[in-house]
Amino acid sequence: MTAYELDHLAIAVPAWQPATEYLVAHLGGAWRHGFVLPEFNPCHLAFADDMRIELLAPGTDETSFIGRYLAAAGGRARPHHVTFKVKDVEETIAAVRDNGFEPIQLRLDNEVWREGFLHPKDTGLGFLVQFVEAEHDPGELDSSDQFKVPKPSWLPPATVAPASIPFLFGRLPEWGSARRVLVDVLGAEATEVEKGDGWSTTRFSWEQGADFVLTTHRGTTAGHGVEGIGVLEGDSWSAAGCRALVDAGTVVDVLGIKVVTVAHEQGDL
Repeated sequence: MTAYELDHLAIAVPAWQPATEYLVAHLGGAWRHGFVLPEFNPCHLAFADDMRIELLAPGTDETSFIGRYLAAAGGRARPHHVTFKVKDVEETIAAVRDNGFEPIQLRLDNEVWREGFLHPKDTGLGFLVQFVEAEHDPGELDSSDQFKVPKPSWLPPATVAPASIPFLFGRLPEWGSARRVLVDVLGAEATEVEKGDGWSTTRFSWEQGADFVLTTHRGTTAGHGVEGIGVLEGDSWSAAGCRALVDAGTVVDVLGIKVVTVAHEQGDL
């Protein structure tokens, strides 16, 4: 297994404030860190079991890639990438190439955070895949980094406990290379949980972090990529039924995804 954890979902947003206010007020998100950079402004909020959501706002430079990414969607918030922690980044790069893909944006010279990406056009997943070898979160190390910013004064106090986010939900028109990326490259355990006329839903799991529940439906182009996240009420959940929950849900505009609740009564797989 190359990846051991689905670590976080990164969402591109026009500005931090509306999205962070929602995540704190509704999901109990806890501020971890933020940076203001020329290329992009990233911040992290943490939830139960240290599941993270990263918000990426346009940087101070007019040519910020996040600004371009948002402009391509009419300025609306939308998912950007999913980050997986790996035990050995060189081993992962070898697995990527052995499976016929080529990693992009390799950055291996920082011993704290060694990373690479897979382009959505290659994987068919509809989002960038980031794989990272890191023992520590660089944003939480003692640092005098001039770009690091303090917790924003406008961030409201959390009035609810940090939510458990056990899964991300995605949708594809067909499997293509997606299963190979998740299983053969990233080492997920795959379990088919539902099947219908022309569609199927599979749960991909790692040792730690969230699962990825992915459904395919031949001929559809709606919702390609990450479509939602699940919030757990109780202490267990089932991937069966997640598709119907997401279908019935509505997009949270400040996040560009759906947020659905999975209840204890669904039971375990």
